Amino acid sequence: MSVVPVIITSPVKIQIRFWREPVQTKEGLPLQGNEVGDARIVLDEKALYVWDGSQWVKVTNIYFTDLLDTPSSYAGQAGKYLRVKDTEDGLEFATAIDTFLGLLDTPSSYSGYGKYLVRVKSTEDGLEFVDPKIINKPSVIVPDDFDDIQSAINWLRSNFGSGIVFLRPQEYTISSTIRLRQGIHIIGLMKAENEVGVVYPKLLAQVSPVFDVECWSVTTPFGRIDICGLQGCMFANFIVDGQGSYGIGFTGSISSCKFFNLLIQNFLQYGIDLGGANNVLEYVYFYGNATGLRCSGSMNILINIRSENNDYGIELAGGVNKLINPLVIANNVDGIVVASEGNTIVGGLSQSNNQAGGGGAGIVLAGNSNRIIGVDVSDEQDTPTQEYGIQEVSGVDENIIIGCRAKGNTVKNYEILGANSILLGCLDL
Repeated sequence: MSVVPVIITSPVKIQIRFWREPVQTKEGLPLQGNEVGDARIVLDEKALYVWDGSQWVKVTNIYFTDLLDTPSSYAGQAGKYLRVKDTEDGLEFATAIDTFLGLLDTPSSYSGYGKYLVRVKSTEDGLEFVDPKIINKPSVIVPDDFDDIQSAINWLRSNFGSGIVFLRPQEYTISSTIRLRQGIHIIGLMKAENEVGVVYPKLLAQVSPVFDVECWSVTTPFGRIDICGLQGCMFANFIVDGQGSYGIGFTGSISSCKFFNLLIQNFLQYGIDLGGANNVLEYVYFYGNATGLRCSGSMNILINIRSENNDYGIELAGGVNKLINPLVIANNVDGIVVASEGNTIVGGLSQSNNQAGGGGAGIVLAGNSNRIIGVDVSDEQDTPTQEYGIQEVSGVDENIIIGCRAKGNTVKNYEILGANSILLGCLDL
């Protein structure tokens, strides 16, 4: 029985499943044992034949869209590209991604990122825009002692004008005050150890203060100008331990600096003596100093400060500072001394002070027009206890105390003497 092939002259979906051995002529095409989709080349015709289940079909003018696993038409698909379907059983047209933002692992907008650079995310799963001011800062990792730290600062200052000094998680002996200019950041590198937890760099101070401003002069058409100040510096992730007067104390002005995740301990006068304005302290821990933190500047923000086992926990000696959520406990005399005007303390606690037994208070108000909101100034657990929760000294006025809690103080929970001071909504237990 001979086969009369069918000639396909219009687009018809053709399923080619198996390629079989070529035959010389169409009469050599087998009529039995075929499966739908079997395909053979007839050599003398140089033609393709496909078994459709009942006969061999000669295929002519076959197009990509004639295949069963491809799109059936190009209409409306201009500019699209071809991709494998999610079902992994064919091809489909999809909208071409012709912009960087169109990708799934890139930012969704350019807005607000003028002159930013592109880098791989820390999560290593995409790209992000980043401010070149952050990534372009040169840095030095310091290996040993004071000389290396000061040398690193001097090198960054001389060559770049600013940069980051990284401290290794080890002990550094500080035999001379470290002098800083603006734009230099001191950042500790931490490491985890199973037995001791996180290990921080530790500065063993043999001098006071450990850090101070380096003053310098510039010559202008109007004469020589002396500059003595810091601006925009960061201190983070290290311990300062010593027996001098100051841990960190600045003879010049300091502004817009940040102190983060520090432990300052065992100084004879102040852990930090913070002058200047618009600085931020966050998660700084003071232990075993005469006064943990003395804030003699103004408009500084102090967040989550812990001050423990000092003589005095915190002293606000400058005006219009904000102390938010402090943890001030077990200091020898007073917890917080407010010796200036216009300060605000919100939340947190100042408890169990007066450890030396000579009298003490959770908060002493020695300045006018301060705001104390929602602070717990109780002493319920130890002896000797605080004499006062909040004590306003004679001659001070116009302080406002709202929503505080006091219990267990031996003399009085609240001693408010000012004629215009206000005690409102406080628990007196």
